[in-house]
Amino acid sequence: MADLFERRTIAFVVRLWQEPMHRSGEPAWRGQIEHVGSHEAAHFEVPAGLVSFLAAHLIPPAVPERAGPASRGGDGSEEEKDG
Repeated sequence: MADLFERRTIAFVVRLWQEPMHRSGEPAWRGQIEHVGSHEAAHFEVPAGLVSFLAAHLIPPAVPERAGPASRGGDGSEEEKDG
């Protein structure tokens, strides 16, 4: 019997650094994340940017529901297939 849970590894490189803020003088954290497989990268200034990038690569896209034996027309009505 095939294993229901297939092991999958996705690698990211995350860089964080501190930069001084010009107005307040308080340091601010900045970052960059890179998806190792595709080399896609993004810069972020708040943790939400990091989380958003991770979610885009980790959460599978929604799969549209399959139509039944009859396909739906543009107005939502059912149309029979010719054949």
